[in-house]
Amino acid sequence: MKRLCAMVLLFAAGALLPACDRGPAPADAPVPGVPDAPDSPQPPPPAAARLTEFFFYRAGQGGVEQRPSFVMRTPAVSITVEGEALLEQVEAEIHGRDNEVTTIRAERGRFDQQAKTATMEGAVVLERGTMRVEMEDLVWLDEQRMARTDNPVRILDEGAELAAENLEFHPDEGALFLDNLAGDVTLAGRTEP
Repeated sequence: MKRLCAMVLLFAAGALLPACDRGPAPADAPVPGVPDAPDSPQPPPPAAARLTEFFFYRAGQGGVEQRPSFVMRTPAVSITVEGEALLEQVEAEIHGRDNEVTTIRAERGRFDQQAKTATMEGAVVLERGTMRVEMEDLVWLDEQRMARTDNPVRILDEGAELAAENLEFHPDEGALFLDNLAGDVTLAGRTEP
């Protein structure tokens, strides 16, 4: 047994010896396995199109519904010690009871499974049908089935450009609640303030 161990060690040492440094290589000798350095920095390879998804499900008769009520997607996520997910380049969908889908895009977001909330911030855009709502932040409260912001919003819809101080959106009813609404509505080529 000792002789076998000695032979294995001898073979292992023999395999390592060629890898040991024996001094500098001649100047004209190519270095194997090292590609030539590019003249200019190369952009990093494109990120994979893989997205991480986070879900809220609502309870229905007979248990939890098969389709999620809220989905949040991101190509980049990190998780805090408290368990909150921090997301970049967020895309979200709210599935209403009438099967109407509301989409939301934002620069960043937070998903908190414990509090059942999702927060989106930075150039937030909510779209439902022909309506587009632009704002700086939006919070989805899953228990109340409601999205809200206490900051100004801009609403664009066929022939309308409106502004409001805040917004409360109830997707199951398709209802928007706005405070201090102002703007222009165009009716058949005529503008009504």
